[in-house]
Amino acid sequence: MAGFCAPREASAQAWARDSRLHFSLSAAMAGGAYGLSAPTGWPHTERLAAAAALSLSVGVAKELYDLSGRGDPEWRDLAWDALGTLTGLALSRGLEWIIEQALGRDAGSPAR
Repeated sequence: MAGFCAPREASAQAWARDSRLHFSLSAAMAGGAYGLSAPTGWPHTERLAAAAALSLSVGVAKELYDLSGRGDPEWRDLAWDALGTLTGLALSRGLEWIIEQALGRDAGSPAR
């Protein structure tokens, strides 16, 4: 019986690790890109769109690479990429909003 459980557990652990990697790297990329775009003076909506496009493009490129026979392409990976991207953007925008409130700036006004 143990022989049947070991591969499943190992597979589940590998899948969980892969999912965490997709989520965390996408969140870091999206949040980092949004934060690094702050000095541009672009409106929040444009910065959010650009950061999301960057993060999701990397995720899609990775799955296309896997599809070329060099990996295991999975729709689940793209779902985790999208969830990580949304989380990274939400956390970054939320932090920026808190800082704006603390500094007494109106949301959407350019940084000084």
